[in-house]
Amino acid sequence: MRISQLLKAGAGVAALGAVLFAGACTSTETGSNPDDLYSTGTWRYGDNHAATAPKPAPKPAAKADKPTSKPASKPAAKPARRGACAPVVGPDQTVSTQAFPTGELASSALVVYTVMPKEVRLNQPYEYELQVCNLTGAELQNVVVMHEGQSNLEIISSSPAASRGADGSAQWILGSLGPNESRTITVTGKAGKTGISSNCIAATYNNFLCAETKVVEPALALKKTATPEVLLCDPIVLTYTVTNTGSGACDNVVVKDNLPAGLTTANGQTSVSFNAGTLAAGQSKSFKVTAKANRTGSFSSPAAATSGCGSDANAAAVSTVVRQPKLAIKAECRERIYLGRNVTFSWNVTNTGDAASDNTVISAPVPAGSTFVSATNGGVLTGNTVVWNAGTLSASGGKRSISMTVKPNGIGTLRAAATVEGACAEQVADGCETVVRGIPAILLEVVDATDPIMVGDNVTYIITVTNQGSAPGTGIKITCTLPTEQGFVNAGGATNATRSGQTVTFAPLPSLAPGAKATFRITVKANAAGDVRFKTSMTSDQFTRPIEETESTNFYE
Repeated sequence: MRISQLLKAGAGVAALGAVLFAGACTSTETGSNPDDLYSTGTWRYGDNHAATAPKPAPKPAAKADKPTSKPASKPAAKPARRGACAPVVGPDQTVSTQAFPTGELASSALVVYTVMPKEVRLNQPYEYELQVCNLTGAELQNVVVMHEGQSNLEIISSSPAASRGADGSAQWILGSLGPNESRTITVTGKAGKTGISSNCIAATYNNFLCAETKVVEPALALKKTATPEVLLCDPIVLTYTVTNTGSGACDNVVVKDNLPAGLTTANGQTSVSFNAGTLAAGQSKSFKVTAKANRTGSFSSPAAATSGCGSDANAAAVSTVVRQPKLAIKAECRERIYLGRNVTFSWNVTNTGDAASDNTVISAPVPAGSTFVSATNGGVLTGNTVVWNAGTLSASGGKRSISMTVKPNGIGTLRAAATVEGACAEQVADGCETVVRGIPAILLEVVDATDPIMVGDNVTYIITVTNQGSAPGTGIKITCTLPTEQGFVNAGGATNATRSGQTVTFAPLPSLAPGAKATFRITVKANAAGDVRFKTSMTSDQFTRPIEETESTNFYE
């Protein structure tokens, strides 16, 4: 059957797929005339329909799969060239050509050049090449070159390595050949006897014309993140990321989240909603919201994404824990103190909250009516206020103790109050009062104006009361007792005096301020000589036990 007839007969095998077969036998001589070489080829289309391909020489050659005898002595014709495909043939080599499927380079898609040495030595390895070339400007798929028969040839190796077909013969699966692409298979073999060493190869390829449409499935994934832990005064950042993890676009994507009770957006909204529009396959869009809690505790809520592509997604609830430091301050001081002594005010600060109090500052103004003396634990006087930088107080029990010492400027009540504040902690204050009291200290002095005194003369005793203390003396009462040698003449001074026998009593002095003095005078007559004693006693509201003073005067005749 002619080639054209074969093609015609096989035209109905497949419209979009074709499997093309061809065979070519090539030989080399071991120890014979190198000019006695020939090339012949057979090709098959479809299911093993074979025909003899035209040989390169003018005379047609007989069909032979595995030539065992010497053919007619005709050199192989120089192969025609098409496109970029051309074999490289050395002076000691011969080439056989087979084009597929027509046997003609001009009308075929694939060509195989078998380049053999003209002569080889017995039992010595020799190489030959199978040069496979795509004659077209399109890709050829599933290209396979097969050894279909061989004579006096043992294949040792090849590059690329051969695999084994179903019948055990060597085959080279080349896959796809690009437009005008050429591949070379280098085979190493040897002949085991003198004469002819030959091989027969076949080549196949098939191309498929396929029409397709893309089937896609959009799929949404939603992830929500939130600031895991904040202070009550800090913002909470909520982030929503919606992703199309599928293989097609998803339209009308909307993300929604109903916030938990106690959590709102910066503008007071209790829910959030975002229109993500259309997401291409693999595309993501993220949205951020700033929220704020109105109390401490744990807040969480899930989020959901809906779409017009039939794919929805949910994000698991994530939690934000809101904490706050809570400061407490307690003041301590003495209830009362006497003027002249310093007063110390102390404060104990405790953080009872569930978060640390950073940048904790305690401040206490110096009480009015006092002068700053000192402060503990790094307190610094700034203006008229003592400031302590307490740093960080740990959660659930962190403490600081501080104190301030002042000097009262007078009697009265000193009140000291301190405030404490920290980062995100509410300011708290506490104070206490100390009553500053004075203490009267009354000095009683009695002197005689003249000493000695002649009997019959008068002498005046000067009584001076001085308050050396820090508080007024009240109810000060002076009583004088005259000895028998004296006679009362008169008395006067800060208060009026009365006489009863030898006793002179001054009316009580209502008040004597600190540093003040009061003077009393008694004049007596010396009635008899002697060393006499003038006795004075003093009592007050503060001193009920009498204070006594005796003045000695010498009366003479």
